[in-house]
Amino acid sequence: MMIASSFRRFTTLSVCLAMVFGTACAGEPGSASNDPVPRLRSGLSRVIAFMDSEPGLFPAVKPRTDRVLRADQREAVLRTWAVFGDGLATLDTLQAERQAAWAAGGMKSGKELQTLRSAFLAQYRFALEFLSRVERDPVFDLVLNEAVPELGLEAGSYDRLELRFLNVAAATRFSALEAFGAASEPPSELAAGIEEDRKAIWKMGTGRGPLLTLKNAGEVMAQLALRAWLPAQTGVADFMGDTKVWRPGRSLISEAQLHALRQDLEPGDILLTRRDWYLSNVGLPGYWSHAAIYIGTAEQRTEAFGANAPQPAMPLPRLGDDPHEPLVIEAIGEGVLYTSLEHAGDSDALVVLRPRLPAAAKARALDRAFSYAGRPYDFNFDFRADNEIVCTELVYKSYRPDPELPGLQLPLVSIVGRPALPANEIARRFAEEDGEPHAQFAFVAFIDGNERSGDAVVSTREAFLSSWQRPNWHVVAQTPAAQ
Repeated sequence: MMIASSFRRFTTLSVCLAMVFGTACAGEPGSASNDPVPRLRSGLSRVIAFMDSEPGLFPAVKPRTDRVLRADQREAVLRTWAVFGDGLATLDTLQAERQAAWAAGGMKSGKELQTLRSAFLAQYRFALEFLSRVERDPVFDLVLNEAVPELGLEAGSYDRLELRFLNVAAATRFSALEAFGAASEPPSELAAGIEEDRKAIWKMGTGRGPLLTLKNAGEVMAQLALRAWLPAQTGVADFMGDTKVWRPGRSLISEAQLHALRQDLEPGDILLTRRDWYLSNVGLPGYWSHAAIYIGTAEQRTEAFGANAPQPAMPLPRLGDDPHEPLVIEAIGEGVLYTSLEHAGDSDALVVLRPRLPAAAKARALDRAFSYAGRPYDFNFDFRADNEIVCTELVYKSYRPDPELPGLQLPLVSIVGRPALPANEIARRFAEEDGEPHAQFAFVAFIDGNERSGDAVVSTREAFLSSWQRPNWHVVAQTPAAQ
C-alpha cells in the first residue's frame, strides 16, 4: 500500500517535471524566470527530494542483504531514472546552444557564458547527488542499466552516467568554467543557483575541490576492469583521447602557422605537441603529451639521404579523413599512420627538435619508423612488445642506438610498473642537456598557444626550456582573471 501511494505521488511528480523540463509547474520555485536553467534546476531538485522521501525505494544506507525489487518498485525506480535523464539531456542541449553563442561572441558574451556555467553546474551537481544516492544499493547497477525502450532508456545508460560525471572530464570542465566565470557577474536570476551549486559541488569534494571525481573515476575504471579489462581500457582510453572538455573543434595553432613552419622542417625531426582540454591529458605525466616524426616528402628524403633514402611501403596506411599530403608518421588511436602536418600539428603548443645525428642514423630511424606503419595503437602502454605501438614508443624504438650507428639515449621511466617514455621527458632531456657538448637535440621552432588571447605565437628556445615544468592543466592558469 505504501509503495502504491509512493508510485501515485511519483506519477504526479513526473507529469509536473515533464512540464518543468519544457515550461514550468504551477507554483514551482523559479518558474517566473524567463531563463530555463532555474526551472531545470528545480526539476532535478524535486527528483532528488522524491528519492530522499522514499527510503523504501532508495535506501538512505546500504541494505544489509541484497534486494530484489518488486515489479511496482522497479517501475517507480526506472521512471525516476528516465525523468532525471530527461532533465540532464535538456541541460545538455542548453549548454551546446550557449557554448556556441559564447564562442561566437567571445569574452563580450558574458550572459551566454554565465548561462552555460549555470547549466553545467546544475547538471554536474545533481548528477553527483543522484549518483551518491543510488550507489548505496548494488541492485541499481543492474536495474538502471537495463534497456527499457518504452521509457527511452538504453542498455548501459547508468554506466555511461557514472563514466561521464564520476570522471575528471567533468571536474576539468568545472575548473574551466570557474576560471572563465570569474570574469563577469552572473545575471540576478542565475546568481543564487550558481552559488548554491558551486558550494554543493565543493562540499561533495570534501575540500579536494574540482578533483573530487578522481577517486570515483578510479572506482568506475576498476568496475569496468572486472568486466573486461583490456577492451574496457581500450574503449575508455579511446574515449579519453577523443573527449575535449572545452573549446571543441578549434586549436590555438593555425594552419597558416603550420604552413610557415614546414619550410624549416627536415626528415627525421621530432615533433612534440600539446592539445589542451583533452581528458587524456589527465592520465599523462607532464605538459607535453604527444610525439611524432616528420618524414617529409620523397624528394626531401632523397635530398637529405641520397639515392638510397628510406621510402615507406605502398600503399600508405593513412588517416581516412585527412585530405592533406602525408608528411608525418605518428601513433594515434587509429594505429601507426602517415598523417599530414595539418593533422599532427593541430594543437595548442608545438615544438620541433632535430636529433644531432649523422644522416645515416636518421635514415635508419625513418626506415625503422616505416616498419611500424599499420600496427595498432598500444592502449596497454607497454614498451616491452612491438606488436602494438604508442606515440613515444615509435620515437624511442626508431631512434634506438645500436653498435653500428648512434641513436638517441632516452632513458625510460616506470609508469604503473611498466617502462615508458612520456613525451614530457623528451622536453626535459633537451632542457637538461641544453648548451652541453653532448646535447642530443638542436632547437628548430616553438609555437606556443595562449588561452587568454585565443591564439598562438612563434616563441623562443628560452621559453621552451622551462615548458616541461608547466602543470598538466597549465591552460587553466591562462584563463581570464576576475576583472
